[in-house]
Amino acid sequence: MREKPSIFHKSSRDPVALSAGPVQLSHPVLSPDGKRLFVISEEHRAELVRYQTASSAFLAYLPGLQGHRLSFSRDGQWMAYTTYPDGQLWRSKADGSAKLRLTFPPIRADVPRWSPDGKQIVFTAGEGGKPSDLYLITADGGQPQRLLTQGGNGNPDWSPDGAWIVFGPQPTFATDPAAGLETQAAVNAIQILDLKTKGVSELPGSKGLYWPRWSANGKYIVCLTIDTQKLMLFDIKTQKWAELAAGQTLHNPLWSRDREIVYFQDLGAAGQPIYRVNIVSRKMERVAGAEGLGRPDIIYSAFTGLTPEDSPVVLLIRGLYDIYALDLALP
Repeated sequence: MREKPSIFHKSSRDPVALSAGPVQLSHPVLSPDGKRLFVISEEHRAELVRYQTASSAFLAYLPGLQGHRLSFSRDGQWMAYTTYPDGQLWRSKADGSAKLRLTFPPIRADVPRWSPDGKQIVFTAGEGGKPSDLYLITADGGQPQRLLTQGGNGNPDWSPDGAWIVFGPQPTFATDPAAGLETQAAVNAIQILDLKTKGVSELPGSKGLYWPRWSANGKYIVCLTIDTQKLMLFDIKTQKWAELAAGQTLHNPLWSRDREIVYFQDLGAAGQPIYRVNIVSRKMERVAGAEGLGRPDIIYSAFTGLTPEDSPVVLLIRGLYDIYALDLALP
């Protein structure tokens, strides 16, 4: 931007872009002769790794797939995921083959979940500048169906018979999850949508909770508190809540295939560890943390799914940094 107007230069004082593209440039420094601009470039790349319990090591998983929020069908044959960082919904076989893109801009999808019969996928999405809400799409593609109209809903999951969808309020996170969270208070409670009647009911005692996950046997629902510091268990038969775990920034609770174990991550703890807790014994066990990755270039690791064999899958975000010199030609 020209600093001052001049009788010799009648050009506008509006800012003019010096670069364009996916790489972020920052910290510009002008060379002494004013002909070059030195900048730092920053680029984020994603990859998936799977934690193998037998070897206590993270192994590459589906190389080349920048997938997030992995969800597997009940038979373990199919997988749904969103791409990082553009948030497009895809489905494929569990080995990554037979890929099919299900959403396109302006929709940005998140948290897909397979229906019990494997025919549909429910997900959270924001469309343009509209608040996020719940959408339903067939596994073979087509036009996504918006299930609700009020906005501000997210993190859906299915009842085991596929007749209901449980969902919660979509909080607004004020800070980076890796650094600790501050959220807006939850106005709504956990809700259950009857897909046949379209009626919505409230889960008793669930105000201030979000991110519900229904167990495959239909007996329990786990949720996170809106401050992300507690994992709560709802017993559908007794209609009572119990605390399963506590931490700093709990994230992405997922049921194991045996229905008695819940996996989750604590993004705010050192090493961003993954834990599992037995809902019967209430015993909590640390599964793995970022220290097992042995990668100095990792800036963020997010527990993003469980394979059909109950192996945690982690999305790694790598930071790539370089210094560039830009030739500067000023008018």
